[in-house]
Amino acid sequence: MNSRERVLTALEFREPDRIPVDLGGHRSSGISAIALHRLRKTLGLKEKPVRVYDMVQQLGILKKGSLYFEQTRFPLMERGIEHDDFHDLPEMLGKNIWSAVPHPGAHLPLDEAGLREMSEKAAALRASTDRAIIGLFGGNMFELPQWLYRMDNYLLATAMHMEKVLQLSELMYEIHLQNLEKWMSAVGPHIDIVLFGDDLGGQQGPLISPDAYSKTTALACSGG
Repeated sequence: MNSRERVLTALEFREPDRIPVDLGGHRSSGISAIALHRLRKTLGLKEKPVRVYDMVQQLGILKKGSLYFEQTRFPLMERGIEHDDFHDLPEMLGKNIWSAVPHPGAHLPLDEAGLREMSEKAAALRASTDRAIIGLFGGNMFELPQWLYRMDNYLLATAMHMEKVLQLSELMYEIHLQNLEKWMSAVGPHIDIVLFGDDLGGQQGPLISPDAYSKTTALACSGG
């Protein structure tokens, strides 16, 4: 059983020959910087500074990569969500740092040329390895508004302006579905796993109550 078969067998709730391990399959499934330093020391590897990808999560970089960047501009913070009609939402989504800063894969537009390049690169990657291929689409529903309005403002809105949060969630859901269809047409035949991203909790527990989440984000994704 090769690596890809092992992962897919486990995902199908069947028993593989041994337990598959994901260490760095995508940028959020790696190892903490402290643990990486200790692991290198335990393995007797040459000591060197550990580079950190994400200062908040303290994720260490396993291979060469970019330094961590953080968001300092929130495109809709001053406008606020209470009276927003979201008329320019697609444009504003492209102005938050996680969409605006080019990085591998995400720097390609979802047009004919971009999709063709995605497909070619995904096919080449699959042909080069027997490992399971992860496609990280994103599709953030809870985090994205935080990047637009700032985290504290959006969390307050989930309690004070629930109808506006639901309206925004429904619009984002439609945008994500359109982008997902294009993206899957390019990479779908060449990947094994599709990942969607969202951070719903912190060290002390959930960032939003299950009731509020079910009445906003989850409701929008269920089609009402």
